[in-house]
Amino acid sequence: MYIDKDVLEGYLNNKEKFGQLSKGRIFERFEEVKSAFQAIETTINVCEGGQKFPKAIWKDKVLNDVDNKDEIPRKIFAPSKIDLTAGERYKGIKFQQDYFQYLIDEKEWTKECGDAEFVKKILSIIGGFDSHGKMKDEYRILSNAQTSLDDFDSTLQSNGQYAWINSHFADNTLFCEFVDFVKNCKGDQGKEIKSEWYENIALCYPYAEKEGNDFVGKLSRCKSTDKTQVEKKEKETQGKIFKHRFPLKFLWMWANRNRVIHPLSLMAFREFLKSDFMKSVFDGKKSDLENLPYDVDENGVEMCLGEQVSSYAKKITNAKIEYFSKIWEKISDLIKQKFKCEMENVSLLISLLTLSETNMTNIDELLKTHKQIILYGVPGTGKTHSAKELIREWGEIAKRQEIKQKNNAGQQPKEKPQQVNTKEEDILKECHFNKVLTKDNKQAITPKGEEYAVNSPIVWEIMQFHPNTTYQDFIGGIIPKTEDKSLTYEVESGKFKKFCEYASANPKIPFVFIIDEINRANLSEVLGELLYALEYRDEKITIPNFDEPFVIPSNVYIIGTMNNVDKSLSTFDLALRRRFGFYEVGVDCEVIEKMLDCKVEKDYLEKYIERCQDLNALISDDFDEEDRERLGKEKANALGLEKHYKIGQAYFAKIEKFFESNEGSKVSKITPIHLTKLWDYHLQPLIEEYIGFSMGNQEISNKLDNLKAFWIRELK
Repeated sequence: MYIDKDVLEGYLNNKEKFGQLSKGRIFERFEEVKSAFQAIETTINVCEGGQKFPKAIWKDKVLNDVDNKDEIPRKIFAPSKIDLTAGERYKGIKFQQDYFQYLIDEKEWTKECGDAEFVKKILSIIGGFDSHGKMKDEYRILSNAQTSLDDFDSTLQSNGQYAWINSHFADNTLFCEFVDFVKNCKGDQGKEIKSEWYENIALCYPYAEKEGNDFVGKLSRCKSTDKTQVEKKEKETQGKIFKHRFPLKFLWMWANRNRVIHPLSLMAFREFLKSDFMKSVFDGKKSDLENLPYDVDENGVEMCLGEQVSSYAKKITNAKIEYFSKIWEKISDLIKQKFKCEMENVSLLISLLTLSETNMTNIDELLKTHKQIILYGVPGTGKTHSAKELIREWGEIAKRQEIKQKNNAGQQPKEKPQQVNTKEEDILKECHFNKVLTKDNKQAITPKGEEYAVNSPIVWEIMQFHPNTTYQDFIGGIIPKTEDKSLTYEVESGKFKKFCEYASANPKIPFVFIIDEINRANLSEVLGELLYALEYRDEKITIPNFDEPFVIPSNVYIIGTMNNVDKSLSTFDLALRRRFGFYEVGVDCEVIEKMLDCKVEKDYLEKYIERCQDLNALISDDFDEEDRERLGKEKANALGLEKHYKIGQAYFAKIEKFFESNEGSKVSKITPIHLTKLWDYHLQPLIEEYIGFSMGNQEISNKLDNLKAFWIRELK
């Protein structure tokens, strides 16, 4: 999502528009984090009022296999150092939830301070888990940089081993350590962050079997007198890294959320710092920012940014926690000067804009750098929709820039941002290639020199390829025509050639050409000389039957879409692959929430989304640790195809076609009847297509029957 001052003001000043944006799981997550920190503050207040915060005392009812059952001191690597997590994701969180429930049952802890579910919620937020124990990239507050000081450039991919550092961070640190840190850094007393406030928060706890990082193994092999030294060295190593990383900054921001900006996660924070809005803040207030402390060298001398304004985002993200509080208070004050509203509203808006458009941000960057890209993925993941959404966003940006230029030139009164038409369907209609050419009955400028230029901020066209698509359709050539019952032959430009001619005559306007199902045609035949022209933009090439040379100008962008399970993938040869950037649009079942929100009650919608995710796991044999434990015996029915053979969210959303027609009302629940109809009419035919000739195999047939029985089971 493009973010500048106009975009932010457009939402902040329009409650209806803001309300439309704030529906969905990002808004709910923001509210969950807010309520969690409010609960932490309640806990702090109660403790300060007299009740003592409990130590980590493990009673017999909780643990039966720990030697020292009376008391395990609060220190780094607990509870994992006493084998409570055993390298299993989410186990430490579950254990601490059970422990606090035990304290409540034994009257050693009152519900006034929160319950066991509250403890689970806090630790899930710390680890980047959702309410079901699933890790989400957009929720994470720690990157995968295990031994680096850098949280700005590091990946946030949270599958497989990459989930390790975040899950261990939440599993291996006692809940009370996070509460104590929030207590210490809240308010004025937190302006000077002290290392002793977080010295018992563990960054991670290396796997015993992890080669080259065998911390647990070192402890087991050394003498008992040396174990303290090994642990101390590991603590010091991690401590040096941890003070630069984002989690402590996240806790500090939310503890002081009434006076500083507090985005939802590391992803939201980084994307906001890279936005055009923040670039304008950095450029406009360089004198206020350049003398702030961002880091220190080996001699303890403060180092500043110098002249490179572009480095602010990275320096801020990776600044030591001791300096971050000063830096971020200053930046939050600069932001507050631009908007006369509460910090919470700005923070919520930042989170909604940056986290709901992750795919779009990546696609946008790839298209700008490569000029031609392929969006690929399993059927039903919204590849064509993503391409159109990008066009709508580019059109919106171009319109805003046009308004700014007119305002700066004094050509007309300033237009309010919310007056810019940003509805997807309207932008697309207005900017479509054929619509542009006939607008007001005026032709656009062509190489032949007609009078009028294209009156649109962006121009786009779409063409769907199929096995009968030809070179003549796309580029052009000799076309047979009949007139007065006589057959004639004329040289005529194809759809893409016409598109490029108009683009060449209007070089300041972006032209985007979508090729839907690009791999279904014989690409070598259809594209012909374009293999050269795609790589060498603005260079003239000769094509058959045309006198004038042909070029693909620099302002033409090409987006191809294709299913990566399509049987015609072999047509996409290596020479063509090299000229395109590829981006996989994955399955996102969470989108079903937006698609069916007004149709299904929330509880049943959540259960349905989980059922969809489980079915994909059983088809592709792509299981998270939580899936393996929860699905249990169902794994025996897994088809085991591979991760590229999943079902896209659009297929699952088709279930609404089988709801009873009650205008204006929600269905109370999704029933086995609904599930059966979706399976019979949409899901099973697609799965059978995936399986192909193996359908004659009795074992596969039995697994498919069992999958159906699993799918149509009542949602509970």
